[in-house]
Amino acid sequence: MQFKKTSRKDDLISLSYLIMFLLNSFELPGFPEEFYEYDQHTGEDLFEYLQKMKQYKQTMDPKSMLKKLAGFFPGKEFTPTQKDNIKLAERKIKEYLYKFVSRVNGLKFEEEPNYPKLHRLLQQCYQVCVDFKDADDGKKVIRWNGVSETSTQDDI
Repeated sequence: MQFKKTSRKDDLISLSYLIMFLLNSFELPGFPEEFYEYDQHTGEDLFEYLQKMKQYKQTMDPKSMLKKLAGFFPGKEFTPTQKDNIKLAERKIKEYLYKFVSRVNGLKFEEEPNYPKLHRLLQQCYQVCVDFKDADDGKKVIRWNGVSETSTQDDI
């Protein structure tokens, strides 16, 4: 975003940032700590602060941020099977978000996004978040949209 006229693409890029912020324990992946320490009482000019953030966002696009997403459940204890399930779920979520971000980044300024297709990708992310679980037989299973995928250790 160049802080000029905005488009639907800019709105979808903002949505990408928001989703990654929520999935990454309320921090934007790869952003330096200084972006979370703005204090209006220190005298730092808000415009200068926003300019620094703009410059950083120009170098750290959503695709790069996806690669820096941390684990979705930091600090929690899980069984080995649960850990494998979580890794598989995280991989699937990143896969769908990558497709979403790629489609958004490929849009032209005036182009109308294919909202149904983008919506399906986000629904798939949501389903993975909601529906991953341990199988009774110890296999790692993720269920979404009525389809299940069983992984082996080689897939992870």
